[in-house]
Amino acid sequence: MVKAVIFDLDGTLTDSDKVHFQVFQEIFAGHGIALDKARYKNQISGRQNAAILADFLPQLSAAEGEAFSEQKEATFRDRAKNQLTPLPGLLDLLAQL
Repeated sequence: MVKAVIFDLDGTLTDSDKVHFQVFQEIFAGHGIALDKARYKNQISGRQNAAILADFLPQLSAAEGEAFSEQKEATFRDRAKNQLTPLPGLLDLLAQL
């Protein structure tokens, strides 16, 4: 009998990378930084916001960095509600569990 199951969200339950990419692309554009998919995959995907900001916007103060991260995460959560869907087979797996 299964007592617990642990999942990582990104790439396991849904493809959230597409929404993260869109949000970073838009926010970075406001700072004059162009972001394509290759640059996103190589320099952003899977990294924490603090490390990303240290590379892309090192001039931001700690407070500005925190505000950037809060805006990015709030925008992501808002879009995720409407844009993310379960990966194929997930709902069947959950029903079996």
